[in-house]
Amino acid sequence: MSGKKVAVLTAAGSGMGAASARALAGRGHDVVILSSSGRGEALAEELGGIGLTASNQDAGA
Repeated sequence: MSGKKVAVLTAAGSGMGAASARALAGRGHDVVILSSSGRGEALAEELGGIGLTASNQDAGA
């Protein structure tokens, strides 16, 4: 098992979620960012992580 840490963040396209993603990436974590707005994908690209646009609020979304 690798010693690399991975952080999975939801609602992280802006605000506190985005700040948390930046802080964790700055501490060496790989980040996976989920955002319903699509802004998480751009942030993930900036941080070298993985970004997903989806909703975790509605199973039909």
